[in-house]
Amino acid sequence: MNPMQVKKVVERVSGMCCSCVTGIGKTTVIKKTCEVLKSRRIPVQGFYTEECREGSQRIGFDVITLTGDRQPLARLGSVSSLTGEEL
Repeated sequence: MNPMQVKKVVERVSGMCCSCVTGIGKTTVIKKTCEVLKSRRIPVQGFYTEECREGSQRIGFDVITLTGDRQPLARLGSVSSLTGEEL
């Protein structure tokens, strides 16, 4: 595909969701796709999630925007704002 073809496809896409089993490379695909689009001067915006670990244990997830801002999404031991229950 040439850059104009890519741009036409991207202009039609209003969102992208990627789900599958743990460790398959979903976050890597999103990051690399955004890098390619940005390198072709195609504007991107949004976020992805990344797991947080202490040693080998997953303790939660962070939300990372495509501008690089990072905030906690969920952590073990935190209390749900929806149910009031500990996660």
